[in-house]
Amino acid sequence: MPKREPSEDDIARWRRALDEAQIAFEAQNPGRARVRAARFDYYAGPLCQGPARVRLAVLRAQFEAGDPRALLEAVGVCARCELTIPQWASAEFMTAIGEVAHARVASWDRAFGKPWEGKHLNKLEQRLALQPDVYFRVRKIQDTDPEQAIDRSLFERVAEEFKIGRTQCEELYYRQRRANERLHAHILELEIIERMQPR
Repeated sequence: MPKREPSEDDIARWRRALDEAQIAFEAQNPGRARVRAARFDYYAGPLCQGPARVRLAVLRAQFEAGDPRALLEAVGVCARCELTIPQWASAEFMTAIGEVAHARVASWDRAFGKPWEGKHLNKLEQRLALQPDVYFRVRKIQDTDPEQAIDRSLFERVAEEFKIGRTQCEELYYRQRRANERLHAHILELEIIERMQPR
């Protein structure tokens, strides 16, 4: 099936469906929809589970490409969004635990990978926090001025607002856009599967 950009109607329909599903979830699970974990708020239920399934597919590909850290993140995604851990993650997780328990590896870092190796955590945390804000600021400018192209001048303008470099601004925008495109593709797949189900 050829890829297509989601229309405004598609997005509005998905939002309505997610909102309705989330309202039903919250009615059936009072007090469980919003979960406080560490310093972050997470939402359980449909608002969390759709994007989580997309993230799990990405994490599996990262793990299979040799990134052991993706395994712990996959388990965390499932715990946060109340999803069953996929078989691949469950099997690999138990293998890694067994490696440590039977002294085949000397540390948890060897079993699951060292988190953020070689990264400056403050800069990384700032980048992760800014990514959606930069993306939505670019979109807002385009909404108010449809003639504005996504180009160097736009990234310079947004970069100045966020007090970051133009190149970093551009990278943050495109990373978030790719994440959104994966989510949209997943939602389209779910709609197709749902239509194929017998009524």
